[in-house]
Amino acid sequence: MYIKVINPKTDGTKAYDNKGSSRVVVNYLSKEDQELGADKEMFFNRDKDMISAGEVVEDIDGNTAKLGKGDAKFYTLAISPDDNELSHLGKTPTGGTGQARAGQSRGLKEYTKTVMDEYAKNFNRDLSGKDIKWYAKLEYNRYYKGKDREVRAGGAKQGDLKPGNNMHVHVIISRKDMSNSKKLSPLANEKGGNNSILNGRKVQRGFNRDQFKERTEKAFDGQFNYSRNIQESYRYFNTMKNGSARDKVEMMELSADQQMRVPVKSKELTQKEGPGEDQPKKIKRSLGIHF
Repeated sequence: MYIKVINPKTDGTKAYDNKGSSRVVVNYLSKEDQELGADKEMFFNRDKDMISAGEVVEDIDGNTAKLGKGDAKFYTLAISPDDNELSHLGKTPTGGTGQARAGQSRGLKEYTKTVMDEYAKNFNRDLSGKDIKWYAKLEYNRYYKGKDREVRAGGAKQGDLKPGNNMHVHVIISRKDMSNSKKLSPLANEKGGNNSILNGRKVQRGFNRDQFKERTEKAFDGQFNYSRNIQESYRYFNTMKNGSARDKVEMMELSADQQMRVPVKSKELTQKEGPGEDQPKKIKRSLGIHF
């Protein structure tokens, strides 16, 4: 599961600039409408489907009390399941490609509501999903960008349609809460020394994005009864990218133990590295670790 809070300064296109009206990003997220015609996806939120682009712009732009010209007015969030997760969402009792696609879209929309509940909780300010003003749009396609490897290698052109199932959701989230009184920023890092008292207990202010990704991933697994391979988890990815050598070995040992206990599909272990291969020792040698 890939979930990312988009930072307009470093990610995406100019469409995600959040200092002015939300009209630009709303128009950008409506790019598939003409192609899909009558089957186009409308915006949705916690309580409603079939929301028009104009209604989204009006509501987000009207919820900016006491925000200055240079302040962020909204944020955007991308929710992108991988092939295994989409396949799991599409399973139906009777099967069929069309029904699978419908199951995926329904499931992904319901999961988006769960993600936004977790988003609210992650601020540690006694908020629930009902306190967040947001609108989401489901998209079916992704397109190559100039920095993509396939484009640089000459195998694709910028703007070409990417192959495969690329169903995903974009969420536009107001900077202000439903009451238009509290400012909330998912780009404000949680700081250990920045504590406040909430209902008689100390809490850390800010938004821990690693924690958010782990919690939303676990929420997906619980909501849809999904059995996740450790190597598909954000915890595994984050540890192998940022963890210490010892942390990486411990994670590989957990993965190897899962491989021994449950026959799960692995993205990194091949069949020739079967149960007899001591993967933890292998990773220790590759890292030059002796313990």
